[in-house]
Amino acid sequence: MSIFRYKKAYLIDMPQTYSVELVKLKYTKLLNILNYETSSDLYGISFKRKFEEFDFDKSKGFIVFREGCVSINNKVKKLEIIWSVKLDHLYFISFLISICVGVLANIFFNLPFFNLIFVGLIGFVLSCIIGISSIITKIAEINITCLEDQ
Repeated sequence: MSIFRYKKAYLIDMPQTYSVELVKLKYTKLLNILNYETSSDLYGISFKRKFEEFDFDKSKGFIVFREGCVSINNKVKKLEIIWSVKLDHLYFISFLISICVGVLANIFFNLPFFNLIFVGLIGFVLSCIIGISSIITKIAEINITCLEDQ
């Protein structure tokens, strides 16, 4: 298990009329609609966030669900969906947030250096928790959307 990757497996009952290839196709189409570049390989579907060259929407820079892969396998009458999302961008944003929180705490409260480090660590941990919960929410939305017909 790596701290730079969030990995979660889901087991879902699969009707006999659906195939794994159909489910993979649904995931690929939905990820493409959500502005991700996808590629199918031996391990599943790899995805990466697309960025337009002249896109000035600053909120897209703070999206932590950027890159990863989805592996879809057929177990005995069950569908196993394994999500793996890279967390490097989340850690970078959390580090920037912790620096901003530390600077603001220094400006407004004039805390000693050790307390500023502690406040920065708290800001880092809280922003990581919020980021991971947003990743979990996004994964759940994609799973529900792709598997609602089944």
